[in-house]
Amino acid sequence: MRTAIARTFGVHARWPALALAAFMARPVYANDTSILSQIQAVDLSSRVAHQVPGVTDPVAAAKASDEAKLRPPPDLEDLWLTILLKMAPNSTPAPRSYGSTWYVSVSTGAEKPVDIPATAIAKAQIPGIKILPASAAPSGTVVSGATQGDYHIGIGLPLKRPDGNYDVTYGYYCGVVCAASMTAVMSHDRWGWRIVSSRTNWVS
Repeated sequence: MRTAIARTFGVHARWPALALAAFMARPVYANDTSILSQIQAVDLSSRVAHQVPGVTDPVAAAKASDEAKLRPPPDLEDLWLTILLKMAPNSTPAPRSYGSTWYVSVSTGAEKPVDIPATAIAKAQIPGIKILPASAAPSGTVVSGATQGDYHIGIGLPLKRPDGNYDVTYGYYCGVVCAASMTAVMSHDRWGWRIVSSRTNWVS
């Protein structure tokens, strides 16, 4: 059964075998372990291996990442809100239903992703979705009955492209065979952030 978010993206592909094996080998996520870190570790190796546009050269990717950490793009909070709105389901979920709770972490250039700030949570206002910081997620395994169906969302740091736009990798994990990684090409101007295009890196 496809989730509401998966239906929103219209994704029908499956993970590459290598990505699936690497991801499923680490099924336990404590509160201090970032879902985004796991998604990005699998995703980066997959993207480099398959020569996906934007990360065709590991050296260039590392350079772009270092540059982003030294000089983060402007207005990251608006970028996070733009990504979360992109992920919003087509229909409003019922209270406490599958996918109605999102635990969100974001990358700001620090060594590890951090909780999405309370100011961004207050601005998000997605009907039927309760957005919480990643650290508020229940401890234990994500595959347990208590947490199955809660979305653990990670939004990466924008990496500048040669054309002046930014690649932003983001993803979610919501239980066994319920996860995905996407990359959005985003631009920023005086009106804020907007999504130019997006692609699915993998989905389960």
